[in-house]
Formats: sequence, C-alpha cells, structure tokens
Amino acid sequence: MHGAAGGAPLSQNEISFNAILLILGGQETTRNATSGGMLALIQHPAERAKFLANADAPEAIEEFLRWTSPVTHIMRTATRDLEIRGRKIRAGERVLLWNAAANRDPEQFAEPDRFDVARTPNDHVAFGHGEHFCLGANLARLEMRVIFEEVSRRMPDIELAGPVERLRSNFVAGIKRMPVRFTPRPARAAAPA
Repeated sequence: MHGAAGGAPLSQNEISFNAILLILGGQETTRNATSGGMLALIQHPAERAKFLANADAPEAIEEFLRWTSPVTHIMRTATRDLEIRGRKIRAGERVLLWNAAANRDPEQFAEPDRFDVARTPNDHVAFGHGEHFCLGANLARLEMRVIFEEVSRRMPDIELAGPVERLRSNFVAGIKRMPVRFTPRPARAAAPA
C-alpha cells in the first residue's frame, strides 16, 4: 500500500493490479499443482504407496511442484549484457525461462522424467527464484500438505473415472476436468475443547 516505483508512490491502479496478481498467482499455482500432483499419484501406484505410508513428508510436496510446474514460463528483462553457454544476451532483451524444462533438467535432477515423492534434493523453480521468488510459497506448501493429507486419508482408493482434460494454455499447466471415483471415508472427529 505504501510502496513506490521510481521514487513515486504506487497509484491506486498499481496497488489493485498487484493485489489481483497475488490472489490469482496463489489460486492458479496451488490449484494446478494439487490437481496435477493427485493425477501423478494416480498414474504412479508405487509412488502413491510410498506417499500413503508417509503423507506428511515435505519431499512429496516439492515433487508435486517440480513435476507439475504449474506456471510454465516466466519472462524477464536482462539488466546487463551477459553470455550464457555461448549465447549473448544484451541489456534490455527479454529472456524467457521455461520452468517446465528447468524442472526436468538432467544436469539438475537425477532421472528428471521419473516422478519420485522422496526426491531429495529437489531444487525446482516452480516458485521462481531470487528476488522474484513467490511471496506465497510457504502458504501454498501448507495448503497442499493439508489437502493431500486429507484426500489421502479420506479417499485412499481415488482413481480416474474418465479422461483428463487439460487447460489450453501456454502459461499455466493445469487440469480443466479430471473425473474421479472413490469410496468416501468419514472426516476426523473434532478434538474436544
């Protein structure tokens, strides 16, 4: 609310646009990493069994994020001239990082195309990096942990009940429709006050 850009206070529109960005950013990434992570568990029964045996392991959440890469790419502007792997980039040029490719980089990840709920280390870029690291990363991890713990406990036999329909987007990797079936289990009883 009291931020400034270039020495001038942010306008009401800039404040509003930033608030919308925060709301949409958190909603899109968490929702799509959650549905994509659930699909990965359904499609990889051995990893699902490992996850069900230890549903509160933080490594699994990181693997859901790496595997799904909900935001597929991020564009930035080079602030100075530089060279990366023989490619010259000049100050002011736009550079595009494909998160989905970075999160499958064989120089960074052993067996990058294998879904592994116990993967460690797991230095993915699903939340960005550096000064552009996601402000809501810790909240998203917490939300995903709670969702996966509850779904795993209450719907351990969840399975696909039809074809998965993906979003048509080159920016968000998400699922539009994923019909499932399961045998419902009761919710936990509330702890006495």
